[in-house]
Amino acid sequence: VSLGSSGGNAITLSSDSSLYGVTITGGFHYAIYGHNVHNVSIDHVTIDGGGTGGDGIVINQDAAGSANVSISNTTITGVTDDGVKVDIGNSTGETSAFNMTVSASTIGAGHEGIALRSNTDSNSDTSVYVGVHDSAITAGGSGVAVGGAVTAGSTLSQDVLVDPTTISGGTYGILVKSTADGGAITQSVTVDDVDIYDTTHAGIAIYGSALHGGSLDQSISLTNSTLHDTGIYGIALSAAAETLGIVHQTMDLSNDSFTGTGGLGAYHARIGGGI
Repeated sequence: VSLGSSGGNAITLSSDSSLYGVTITGGFHYAIYGHNVHNVSIDHVTIDGGGTGGDGIVINQDAAGSANVSISNTTITGVTDDGVKVDIGNSTGETSAFNMTVSASTIGAGHEGIALRSNTDSNSDTSVYVGVHDSAITAGGSGVAVGGAVTAGSTLSQDVLVDPTTISGGTYGILVKSTADGGAITQSVTVDDVDIYDTTHAGIAIYGSALHGGSLDQSISLTNSTLHDTGIYGIALSAAAETLGIVHQTMDLSNDSFTGTGGLGAYHARIGGGI
């Protein structure tokens, strides 16, 4: 099946759906869009925005409950914004769980290759898992970007696994950036057997802040990976804590190679908080 689209969304997903063997071309807004979907499979799909298409695959979740999305053997090129975008907003006062895997896929995007953003408030709890396996990502912004925010009384847990994958181009290879404003965030990023290169600022960047009694715990494990020609830093860490906020960052490196890069950069700022 081949679909052409101009200006709108080419395909809108429903829950418990499977999309296979489809080609989508043209100046679409979103090639594939899903809102509050669960148990979705996207396999052997080709998306070509031709330099005018907006986002490739967009998933927007703002309801409680659990959701699973699988993207495999898929090619995304010629999109001006994000290749795969996931926006999770939980203000339900309940629990939300989201799991997504991207495997054996090729993604080229003008902004983020894979973008995950989670916002949790109103005494809600959110857990997110994203796995990226055996894929190739080229992006103008970040290859994989993970962001999170919580307010008082809410919690957010994000776990990201990236293994045998290549990431190139853009500002960052992998970017993790979050703010705990009174709530609690736990982020874990595991990178194994990954090649990151040709970025302008850093191969991997971990940025975090906590305020108003919030707590942020960020950890990264980097093993068996190569970072080369990644701009200013191989790995950049930045943490800021104020008004009784607490930030905890840990990093574990094993059997990695760094060439053509500035190495490790760290910046910590403490204003009435703890780091």
